Amino acid sequence: MENWIIAQSINVGKQIIEHPVISSAGAAGMMIFQLGFGAVQAILIAYLLYVFLIGLDWLTGTSAAKKDGIDTSSYGIDGVKRTVFLLCLPVIARLLDLIMHTEVIVTGIVIAVLARSIARSVIANTKRAGWDKWIPLWALEWVSAELDHKDIRAKQRLDEISNKGEETK
Repeated sequence: MENWIIAQSINVGKQIIEHPVISSAGAAGMMIFQLGFGAVQAILIAYLLYVFLIGLDWLTGTSAAKKDGIDTSSYGIDGVKRTVFLLCLPVIARLLDLIMHTEVIVTGIVIAVLARSIARSVIANTKRAGWDKWIPLWALEWVSAELDHKDIRAKQRLDEISNKGEETK
């Protein structure tokens, strides 16, 4: 689990570096929200949207896993841990904003970068669950690498499940 957290943290850092437009847009968006709603309400709205996106990821991910035959309780428990971690990151970012007196900049960057990653996962899971007729082609092309990664991981999990079943016989 610790290696996964480190890998995800490195991945988030890479996304910030690789996509400065997204992080800048997140910071700018949060500042615009702040002007319209005030800092606290802007953060609340952004965080609620983020939580909603995580909920969609769970919904589409579990549907895709059931369709692939790889839904197991151990994988679900890891998913709960991962979700708790993802929900804590914006909270940590908000605390950094308070410490550094930057209002919403760090929070905006963190939520924007994480939301981008989760949105890609939602779209890929939607395709894998068989609900892709509602997804535009450009969005499916945007997540093609994510789809490939999820397909490989699903095949590996299916092999693991099959091997465990054969060992118990």
